[in-house]
Amino acid sequence: MRSLISLILVVLIGLWILSLLVFLGHLGGGSTLGNLKLPTSTGELGDSLVIVETLFSSLAVGLALVAVLFQGRELRDSADAQRDQAKALVHQLRRQEEATLVQGYSAQLQVLCQQREWFELIIGRLREERDQAAKPEVRQIKQEKLEAFSGRVRELGDQIKGVEGRLAARLASLENTS
Repeated sequence: MRSLISLILVVLIGLWILSLLVFLGHLGGGSTLGNLKLPTSTGELGDSLVIVETLFSSLAVGLALVAVLFQGRELRDSADAQRDQAKALVHQLRRQEEATLVQGYSAQLQVLCQQREWFELIIGRLREERDQAAKPEVRQIKQEKLEAFSGRVRELGDQIKGVEGRLAARLASLENTS
């Protein structure tokens, strides 16, 4: 890119110098600027300054071309940076989703463990009450409650194992994608 811009600038400056050499009579066999007489009116002066105006306008066109080339390059770089940023954001979003799932599983696991501990406490109290009950009907009721709570503790244990399995699988997939 820089070599192309440098080449364009060298060509423009070379053409400018070449045209000056031709007009001054150092190149070519035609009439030269040295043989011209000085302008006698403002109209003749304006006509003679057209040559200089043409040289400057060609230089301006060349510099405009260089500016367009620079802007095209910057636009490409900007588009590439935006594409990279979009990819990074998508990756970050996926990681955040995974982290949210892991946090959800952890919270679910914590709640299930607390429920199981609470039920185990109740089971311990029911056993004490059952063992201390004098009437067989009360003992029977306490035993039924004890069996119901024990069944619930088993269910919680199964749920805890399921959540632990899903959590372990999710963590393993996170380690594989890192």
